[in-house]
Amino acid sequence: MKLCICGCNNPVKFETNTYILGHNGRALKGRKLTEDHRKALVGRKPTKETLLKLRLAKLGTKHTPETLNKLSKAKKGRSLSKEHTENIRKALKGIKQPKISLTTQKSWQDPLIREKRLTGMSRKFYSWCAEVPFEVNKEYPTEFTTKLRNQIKQRDNFTCQECNKIESQLKYKLHVHHIDYNKKNNKPENLITLCKSCHCSKSDEDG
Repeated sequence: MKLCICGCNNPVKFETNTYILGHNGRALKGRKLTEDHRKALVGRKPTKETLLKLRLAKLGTKHTPETLNKLSKAKKGRSLSKEHTENIRKALKGIKQPKISLTTQKSWQDPLIREKRLTGMSRKFYSWCAEVPFEVNKEYPTEFTTKLRNQIKQRDNFTCQECNKIESQLKYKLHVHHIDYNKKNNKPENLITLCKSCHCSKSDEDG
């Protein structure tokens, strides 16, 4: 009968095994790698299968508050080296970064808007269009439902009533605009279907 070589003196399941499952870590604990072993590991990359196993093993696990606190303290005050910064720059080279419009950049400078966005309440307090002034951006009444908006779009054949663009040609859903700019007036004759750019233009005219 073959025994586990970690020192527990328990028999292994198969003759070809040298450790009981999970006992190999006990034997390696506190053990230092030899120079030859270190050299053999240099430049060695794990296979895709190994990386997948490691990822699945850690999936769903969370750090304890103590570990998070230790990680935070360890990273505090640390700055990236020039070599690290250069590697990041090379890795990102050629990748298209999303463009942020000037109006969106300016809107972030408003402390009130910034606060509402960061608290996760932007949908309620901030309009879909960055160019709409914050003062006119109030919550829509309950009667301005998705069903009502869909009815207006269907009535207008899912076409922008300004530039005649069809919703299927765009990468987003068409908007429903209040003609008199009164969000409480949700009568069908006061509602019109517009694309995003035309809706922004209308908002600028109102502002």
